[in-house]
Amino acid sequence: MNDQPNKEENTSDLFKEIDHREKVEIDLNQSKADEPSNLDTDDHNSLNNHSVKKMDNQPLTDWDQFDTSNQHSEKDTNDDSKKKKSLSREILEYVIIFAITILAVNFIHNNVFTPVSVEGESMEPTLHDQDYLFLWELGDIDRFDVIVFKATKDDYYVKRVIGMPGDSIRYKNNQLYINNQYYEEDYFTNGVKQPTESFNSSDVCRITNFPNNISCENGVIPEGYYLVLGDNRTNSTDSRRIGLVKEESILGKTKFILYPFDRIGSIE
Repeated sequence: MNDQPNKEENTSDLFKEIDHREKVEIDLNQSKADEPSNLDTDDHNSLNNHSVKKMDNQPLTDWDQFDTSNQHSEKDTNDDSKKKKSLSREILEYVIIFAITILAVNFIHNNVFTPVSVEGESMEPTLHDQDYLFLWELGDIDRFDVIVFKATKDDYYVKRVIGMPGDSIRYKNNQLYINNQYYEEDYFTNGVKQPTESFNSSDVCRITNFPNNISCENGVIPEGYYLVLGDNRTNSTDSRRIGLVKEESILGKTKFILYPFDRIGSIE
């Protein structure tokens, strides 16, 4: 009878002890959870920094090595592609420059200046047979310019402009008069003036083939026409034989001798 109560009492005490331990452990765990960390901010940062450094010092895995090699391969491929594009762009630039140069040279040759050669002695002593000249194809024509013009279907002449539109020309006693005013012909290079037979612009107008709407009254040179003479007055086919020269037939003027080398220089 007395043993049973004791057993129950012992069992009750055991549960109490277990219950007490559980409470203690729970309280301790709860206390740890609620307790603030003993590490200050600097220690925490130091720990994090240490952790980062430790991760940085870790050896690369196979996957990391494989990924790095792929990056190098992609970089090399991109570099090769850039080099090819750069080379193609450079070649294209050279082609464009070459094409522009050809077009510019062709334009200059056809519209700015052209090399021409002299045949004959009609411009002696200023120009000699087989002289090579620069023909300038731009700019206005001025009095006493040396010009090249188309005289016939197949012939081009080089002569000197004496009469301009609106001028009245007269040669008398080997002297030039323009609009009744005397002009010194100082372009003869050797200082010897070539003899010129007497004539006037009215004589030239009579042999000029004008359109019906153009006239040459009182020997005044009409607009768009020029009177030209060769410097070798005794041996030149010029306005005294072919009439006035149309402005449309003039190719340009020349002011420079290219060849022969001992005659290189400007034309008077």
